[in-house]
Amino acid sequence: MQQFVDSVCYNYIQKPRVRSTFVLPAFTEHTKQNNKVAELRFKTSYWSPMDIAQTYIMAGENDKAIKWLQKCFELHDPNLPYLLLPIFDNLREDPRFQEIARKMNLPYK
Repeated sequence: MQQFVDSVCYNYIQKPRVRSTFVLPAFTEHTKQNNKVAELRFKTSYWSPMDIAQTYIMAGENDKAIKWLQKCFELHDPNLPYLLLPIFDNLREDPRFQEIARKMNLPYK
């Protein structure tokens, strides 16, 4: 979680406030509940699989995040080139993430 906070908050004054927000159990639980709704809506209407993947990353559920990144690849999601952003740093060592990056000819390190 520390790495995620550092990647989204570049202002050293705000960093403690952002860190305390993201480590709260209530935030993580809310994120999980949001993803349940998003997954249900995804079945009947468009909901960005990239958004779902990113919220799973924020909740610390990397396996589910990878699953949704794979869905992004299958659907040719236009946001997939953003795999190079720091929010995905925790996934870079995962072979499934590397496979997606390789298929897209993106560097993954």
